[in-house]
Amino acid sequence: MNKQEWYASYSKHLNELGNLVQGWDSYGSDPPSKTAIQDAHAILNILSLISKPPSRIAPLADGGIIIWFNKEGRVECLNNGRITIEIGL
Repeated sequence: MNKQEWYASYSKHLNELGNLVQGWDSYGSDPPSKTAIQDAHAILNILSLISKPPSRIAPLADGGIIIWFNKEGRVECLNNGRITIEIGL
């Protein structure tokens, strides 16, 4: 998949995660906040500049978004606007 394809695919996926509702996972989890979605889009834009596609993007139970990079690490865009980065997991 080239850069434009993976970027478009993940961007669409992030937009779809913005449509999740309360309890989306049957455990009462919060849907991703608008802040988390916006922050994740910003991270995705940065990744597109360096041609580094994530391996997976998923919602977090507390209303955030997680962007995985296989064993290289992850970025969490939290619902309160905080962003955490873990490298080399």
